[in-house]
Amino acid sequence: MPRQSFIWCPVENRLVPKGQQQGAAAPFVISDSMDALWHPADGRKYESKSSFRRVTKAHGCEEVGNERQVDRRRIDQVTRDDIKRAIHMVREGYRPRVLPENLD
Repeated sequence: MPRQSFIWCPVENRLVPKGQQQGAAAPFVISDSMDALWHPADGRKYESKSSFRRVTKAHGCEEVGNERQVDRRRIDQVTRDDIKRAIHMVREGYRPRVLPENLD
């Protein structure tokens, strides 16, 4: 018996045999419309993504939010030598100074 391929049909909300799906061939379309959004550059509201982006560019601004962020936090790496040194210090009698609860 030959294998049969299935695809997800969003209209029927289930898997259907390939070629038997209902609805449009490309149901996922990104529209140009959006909820009214106030633009900080000119103070007007826009319901079109392309109009909003055009005004942003015309005012010399840049739309941000979808770019990949770079983690700029500095993380100190604790090495095996650091751990060995700390264990050695404790075994030699080192005790860290405890600060009082109230620093006033």
